Amino acid sequence: MPRILPFIILIMFGCSSKKYAGNFAVGKFRIPIIIQDKAVNRVAYFAEEDVAEIWPKFIGQFSFNDSIYFNGESEKRESVTKDQFLWEQRALKFDTLSSDGLQVFADYESSVIYCDKAVDTSAHFFYPVYLVNETADPKIFIGKDSYGFAIQEALDTTGYPRWYAIEGRGFDFCGNGYFRRKILPNQFIMFLFPKYAGSETTLLRVRVKVGEDLVVSKAFSGVINPKQFNIRKGGWFYDELKETKGASANWMFYGAAIKEIDKF
Repeated sequence: MPRILPFIILIMFGCSSKKYAGNFAVGKFRIPIIIQDKAVNRVAYFAEEDVAEIWPKFIGQFSFNDSIYFNGESEKRESVTKDQFLWEQRALKFDTLSSDGLQVFADYESSVIYCDKAVDTSAHFFYPVYLVNETADPKIFIGKDSYGFAIQEALDTTGYPRWYAIEGRGFDFCGNGYFRRKILPNQFIMFLFPKYAGSETTLLRVRVKVGEDLVVSKAFSGVINPKQFNIRKGGWFYDELKETKGASANWMFYGAAIKEIDKF
């Protein structure tokens, strides 16, 4: 019997390794360098006086790489099959793919100059955020039109330190335009988030909603205007919170806390 025991232990460890092999990371993501050669006459930081509506710009889906060339436009994808195209447009259909294991990396130290002509005519400073698949399995991403579902929150240190939203889901009356992407192993989705002008340096985080799941980045240092914690009276956030007595806060801010929620 003592001679058989080592073989039993070896078999047990062998089975265990096979069971979890599919969850091991297949590659290590590194923050890529953003290359831009587009000159602009004037560029500024965003100036906000309250919680801002946001539509995080979806730039594209990429394989792990050391650099990304960004000319101010979203990705130009290679042709996809009809089946793949139809799958991407059926964003609200049930699918066995999950978002488990996805990670969010924010590169606030990099500045990207971009003009989102859908909401503004001026160029502003943005920073890239990456939704990354380091696992061995395909993962799902869901977006709408040309943006993803995500916001920034900041650490308020005026009293007891606490995280509060400084952005919320932008108003959208249309239920069409949803799409999904299959993020393969060693691939990532890239967004752009606004950089704000302000007097306070504090910690920031990015919250990304993928279907019913929520992925939060690590904290990083950034600049805000302290007034960005306020809800503007008469704005769509204020009206919606007032009508629902604050119950709509969870879906509008993806689970982030609101500093002024008590007044609703």
